[in-house]
Amino acid sequence: MIKIEISSVKADRRQGIGKTSGRPYDFIIQEAYAFLVHPDGEPHKYPSKFKTMLDGSEVPHLPGFYTLHPSGFYVRDEKLVYLPSPVLVPVKASA
Repeated sequence: MIKIEISSVKADRRQGIGKTSGRPYDFIIQEAYAFLVHPDGEPHKYPSKFKTMLDGSEVPHLPGFYTLHPSGFYVRDEKLVYLPSPVLVPVKASA
């Protein structure tokens, strides 16, 4: 399981008209951190910062821990591929 942390509800909304397509766009970018491991299985010392993109109709993720949902992946030409915007699922706090 890949652990993802959202530390703030702060997000940037981007709206406009595509220069080449002429079509409107509306999305939200939110900062997140992924807790990854080295190829030898040793955890990285610090989480890796990345930006996740949400559809403009969605609300930003609340602060907390998440994991990647399997619907964010598919197979093409016998290779595992992930969607450009990961689908995040809240991780329930352990007792």
